[in-house]
Amino acid sequence: MKTITFFTLLFCSVIAYAQDIQQGYYIDASGQKTEGYFSYGNFAEPSTLKFGNSPEGNFEDFKYNDIMEYGVDGDFKYQKVTVDLEISTIKANEVSKVRNPEWASKTIFVNVLLEGDASLYSYYSPGGKLFFYKVDSKNVPLTQLVYKKYYTPENEVAISRFYQQQLLTDVNCNGQDTKDFSKVRYSQSSLEKLFTEYNQCKGGQLKTYGAKKDRSVKLEFTVFAGVNYSGMKLDNTNPPISDNTNTEAGFGFGGEVAITIPSRKFSFFVKADYERMSTDFVREWREGESYVKTSYIIDVNIINVYAGARYNYMLNSNNKLYADAAVVTGLPSGSFERHYYSGTSSDPYTGQLYETKPGKDMFFNFGLGYTLNNKYGIEFRVDTPRDFFKDALYPLETSSYRMSLNLRYTIN
Repeated sequence: MKTITFFTLLFCSVIAYAQDIQQGYYIDASGQKTEGYFSYGNFAEPSTLKFGNSPEGNFEDFKYNDIMEYGVDGDFKYQKVTVDLEISTIKANEVSKVRNPEWASKTIFVNVLLEGDASLYSYYSPGGKLFFYKVDSKNVPLTQLVYKKYYTPENEVAISRFYQQQLLTDVNCNGQDTKDFSKVRYSQSSLEKLFTEYNQCKGGQLKTYGAKKDRSVKLEFTVFAGVNYSGMKLDNTNPPISDNTNTEAGFGFGGEVAITIPSRKFSFFVKADYERMSTDFVREWREGESYVKTSYIIDVNIINVYAGARYNYMLNSNNKLYADAAVVTGLPSGSFERHYYSGTSSDPYTGQLYETKPGKDMFFNFGLGYTLNNKYGIEFRVDTPRDFFKDALYPLETSSYRMSLNLRYTIN
């Protein structure tokens, strides 16, 4: 139980660390692109970011004042812009005294949501989430979509949906009227739907950022088979056996389910494999006509169940090296038999049989591997010593070990 608790705490610590690391890039004012890794709390707020050259290296404060763009390829993209902002919408709990927009210029980082002829952006301000747009074919520069609260002459709070008029004028491909745009809500999902339809209508290219699939947990199913090189040691026999260690080669196979977190650096897996362990130890003694033979026969089938964590070293987006560790429960079936024969050349042999069943054991397993094209893999694995006959054979003691070389195939 202590082993399981330790391993669980270790895994949780690894996952907490891994989720804080994200491979990304930034572009400085000269246009130079630098790739590395972000350690962040809030990716939308650059002052909380730290940047390093490697996931294991030292992370320094992100010097965003000198940066024009940063992000994660295919996932996030933030651009520095100087744009007019509606004053009341960037202040917390602010209600304007006028209906029409009041502007002030400010330099901010906007989050690119959609890129096309008509592009959509967002920005988190103290007053809430704001949206911006630009339309290349109509020479519409980056502009805030205005949704604001204001006081009427009767001192009542009203809402100006000026953004609907902006969209009617600038993001209208199918001749929609005011009624159509009155249905557009000031939300990311509603605006993304409109901008997607507009760009499709124009027939141009459209790129979407922040797709959930790019940041999701990845579930992988893998099958494997390979060769086991295993050994068994038998101690405390009476009389002692001079050669008390046997080795053998065998065949094993199994399956694995792995969950890989968004950064792709760490995985958690459970798996099971089949193992056959069959060996025997023999001691013969002869003096004159007297003859004594003792045989110890072990024949066991084992299902090993693993729970572990894996570190993935990404060579590129398709190939990786990895190292992992797992706690394993071995579930054996079979028997341990002791046969004793004694006699002389003139008397018949007599035999004695002692038989016991194996029991489960917990141990550790470690692996190193390589994966090609996210599909094909080869790995080397080794177990710590195991004892499936604890206390059942007293005073005899058994200990087994195993090394494996497996070929792997990831199904999905």
